[in-house]
Amino acid sequence: MCAYFKSKSKIKFNRKIKIQSKSYDIFCYLKKNKKQIALTKNNDLGFLKKFNLPKIKKRSTKNKNWKFLCNYKNSISNKKLNINLYYKFSSKIPTEYNLYSLNKNNEFIPSFTKKIFKQISHLY
Repeated sequence: MCAYFKSKSKIKFNRKIKIQSKSYDIFCYLKKNKKQIALTKNNDLGFLKKFNLPKIKKRSTKNKNWKFLCNYKNSISNKKLNINLYYKFSSKIPTEYNLYSLNKNNEFIPSFTKKIFKQISHLY
């Protein structure tokens, strides 16, 4: 038998991972006839900063002119995200956004954005 199990003093590692819960609102600009979504890299999320995402803000009650689509939960590493998804059909999209097709997209898209695409594709 191993000397570790025979000894009376054992070292125990009590490393607990703190799971952070955060609530976000995601706002999607959509082009009605072309099945396109506007995405930008200007986001405040540290862990998804390099990717094209819709407009993301911390949860607030002031969401005028946006239509509520759904609420879902997502987990990324040690963060639990509670997400409200809003959309707006618009012909004029702000200049910092680029249009991407919901169906045909050759760029790398993280699973976080793919889940948003899946939710929005139900509108068309």
